[in-house]
Amino acid sequence: MLTLSAFMLVCLLSLNLTSQAQQERGMLTSEEKDKMESFKIAYLTRELSLTPDDAKIFWPVYDQYSKELDKLRNERMKERDDAKRDFDNLSDKDMEKVVDGEIIFRQRELNIQKKYHDEFKKVLHVKKVAKLYMAEQNFKRKLLQRMREKRGQGAPHRGGLKRP
Repeated sequence: MLTLSAFMLVCLLSLNLTSQAQQERGMLTSEEKDKMESFKIAYLTRELSLTPDDAKIFWPVYDQYSKELDKLRNERMKERDDAKRDFDNLSDKDMEKVVDGEIIFRQRELNIQKKYHDEFKKVLHVKKVAKLYMAEQNFKRKLLQRMREKRGQGAPHRGGLKRP
């Protein structure tokens, strides 16, 4: 198994590729997604101290959870892109649908999280469930930090508001 230092080095190198790809195409290639997923699996497995038996029952549940969230988030991205493209031409009624859609998205996302929270507690000890949530946040934070560092090295800021 990778040591923490080796794992972080591999992650950082991969993130370099990832952020460049995102900047050039605005999306990840299938290969890049696979690499990032492999790093996430290794990271979560290590952070949760999953035994082989734990992994056999945990990963199928987590994979289904991820698929449901990804599907929902992809739908949201498409809706957002459509709204951005037509923003200035949207009627008040259409804009209201977009704004209301964001709240509906958040509720649907929360419903998925609640559903799988119960499922995670069925396959993992509650302390490992808590560690899962912390590990997911830490993984995201590290990815975002690396992407910000790359953007700070001359890459243009893409979308959203800049924070002071």
